[in-house]
Amino acid sequence: MVSRSCVTLVELTAALDDPSVARVVLAAGTYALSAQILSITRGMTIEAASTAEPGSVVLDGSGSVLDGIMTINSPGGTVELVGLSFTGVVSYNDGGALHVARGHVHLTDCLLYGNEGHLGGAAYITGSLDGTQVQFTRCIIRSNHGWNGGAIAIEGGSVHFHDCELHGNSA
Repeated sequence: MVSRSCVTLVELTAALDDPSVARVVLAAGTYALSAQILSITRGMTIEAASTAEPGSVVLDGSGSVLDGIMTINSPGGTVELVGLSFTGVVSYNDGGALHVARGHVHLTDCLLYGNEGHLGGAAYITGSLDGTQVQFTRCIIRSNHGWNGGAIAIEGGSVHFHDCELHGNSA
């Protein structure tokens, strides 16, 4: 499997579409997603180049009405998101920033803030009968608004929090 470094949204999208890529390293900066949703359909790692600088990689919905910044539907694979910030989404359908439909997802040292979603301001976890699991470790989830779950709406699967901060979220 291949590791790819990305500095633009075009490169990130190409890496997600390339089945040989198992690890994506994002350079510091803001990746503005005005009309595009990042879709992950297999196990892989997406991480900030420098996790020593929290918030250095921002996936920004730019206030756009999207169905989230990222959708994960990865049966049988583990998706790891490390050192990423998710912000600026207004979604009238799913979760503000993140929708986990299937798979095992680990978020470590991530920041989810300033998002709005119909089903969970920061995240919407639908899960399924296949054992979907989501784990948040050292994440900060703040200032999100959801009509059905201020921070996170959970309809299926299991969700675990380890050493996380959740505050200022509203429903």
